[in-house]
Amino acid sequence: IAAVQYALIMVFGFLTFGRATQGNVLLNYANGDLLGIGARAAIGISMLFGYPMQFAGLRSGILEAAGSEIDLPKGKHRLVTAAILGGILGVACLFHDLGKFQAIEGALLAAFLIYIAPPMMALRLWGGPWAKARFYTFIGIGIVLTVVGCKVTMA
Repeated sequence: IAAVQYALIMVFGFLTFGRATQGNVLLNYANGDLLGIGARAAIGISMLFGYPMQFAGLRSGILEAAGSEIDLPKGKHRLVTAAILGGILGVACLFHDLGKFQAIEGALLAAFLIYIAPPMMALRLWGGPWAKARFYTFIGIGIVLTVVGCKVTMA
């Protein structure tokens, strides 16, 4: 459903603005357009309230991966939160072209989800020697395709 929705937005954006369509369709609307202002405000509100939910998942994932299964005291919790936010801010300040960053991220995640993650999960289910060899082969192919995808994206 989401793919159809995105495709329709792209098609109607192109039909409305033709070749002058910008990557962010909202930038094509005049600054005084009330519907454009409303859409920009809605996206801003979505980002404002969506980021904390994503960050909370990231922080708990990092803490779990680090072996912290108990709740941290408030001081340490705030310190960890500030450190993670500082790291994210530092990385964000390094990138000026987020399109390139998104493309590399897409290449990495797509290859991982399609070629690497399924055989890794299958390794846990089926343990025969031929099955393991096949799954490790798929993982190797996935790593090669990930590298190729990133190289092509960065070129």
